[in-house]
Amino acid sequence: MAASLWKAWPTSLSFVVHGFIKCPVRTARSDVFRRSVRIITPEEQEKLLLKKQGYIVDDGPNTESHIDIADHGASQKKTKIKNDKNINFSKQTKAETQLLKYEKLQEGDKRFGTLVNNAKSKKLRQKNQQILLEGERLISDALLAGAKCRSIYFTSRFDPNKLPLDPSSQIPVYKVKYKHMQLWSDVSTPPGIMAIFQMPAMGEAVIPQTQTIPLTLICDNIQDSGNMGSLIRTAAAVGCTRILTTVGSVDVWEPKVLRSGCGSHFRIPIFNSIPWSQIPNYISSDAQLLLASASESILKFIAYSLQNDDVSPCVCNAEQDCLQEPFYI
Repeated sequence: MAASLWKAWPTSLSFVVHGFIKCPVRTARSDVFRRSVRIITPEEQEKLLLKKQGYIVDDGPNTESHIDIADHGASQKKTKIKNDKNINFSKQTKAETQLLKYEKLQEGDKRFGTLVNNAKSKKLRQKNQQILLEGERLISDALLAGAKCRSIYFTSRFDPNKLPLDPSSQIPVYKVKYKHMQLWSDVSTPPGIMAIFQMPAMGEAVIPQTQTIPLTLICDNIQDSGNMGSLIRTAAAVGCTRILTTVGSVDVWEPKVLRSGCGSHFRIPIFNSIPWSQIPNYISSDAQLLLASASESILKFIAYSLQNDDVSPCVCNAEQDCLQEPFYI
C-alpha cells in the first residue's frame, strides 16, 4: 500500500501566494528542491491588480515598512505597509499614450522624396535654406538646441514619441515605408527617422556658447565630409569663437557632415564658403596666425598669400622659400 502511494505521489506540488506567484515546494522526493519565493502582501496584491487593469498606482512619498518587537519574545514581526490608502486611481487612455499625430503617406506620394532630394542637393539646399538630419540622437539634439523643425518622417521601425517633441506643436509628422527611406538614406541600415530643419543663418549659433576662447578655425579646401564634421565637433567642444570654411571645401550643411558633427553645427557660429579675399574681414589685424597641414608647400603658399594684398593663386614648390618664418603646428 505504501509503495503504491509512493508511486502515485506527484514529483512536485504547487501553491499560490495571494493568487500571483506559483512555486514548487519540497516533497518527499530527494531530487526536488525548493525555489526562493517572494511573499506578496494583500496590499501589494491589490496594487498589482490595479496596475494590470491599466491604473496608475501612486504609493506616496512616505510609504515605508515598520517592525514591531513582541514583549514576550525576541522575534520580529512586520506590520502592514502604511499609506496603502494613498492610491491614485487615474486610468490611462489611448489619447494619452499616442502623443503625436501623424499622416501616413500613400504609395506614389512624392512629398517625402522631393524634400529629401532638395536637402541633399547643394544648390537647392542653399535656395530653400533647409537641411536633412537622420537618426534619433541627431534629431533630438537639434530639437533640444531649439533648431526649427519643418517636418519629420519615420517608419514602422521607429517610435516618434521617443523624440523630445511637444505633441501640441504644429510640426507635421509623416509615416513612410521603410523601403522608401532606404532609397534616400546615406547609411546601409537606416535608423527609420528623418527630419527637415531650417538652416541656421550665416554665423548664427542656435545655442550661443557662454564661454569661448579667442580662436577662429579656418578650414581651407577640406573636401572629406567626415574630417569636416570632426573639425566642427572639436571646435565646438573647445569653445572656438567661430569657424570659417573657404570656397572649395565641402558644404558644412551636407547630410554626411551633419552626421559626423553630432549636433555641433547648432552650437558654434559657422561662416561657409568664404573667399580668401574676405578672410581678413573676419580676423583682427593683430591676430597670430597658426598653420596646420600635412603638406609644407601648402603651408608656405597660404602664409605667403596672407601677407600680400593680392591673394590670387600662385605657384610655390616645397624647395622655394615663400615665407621667412611661417608658424607650424
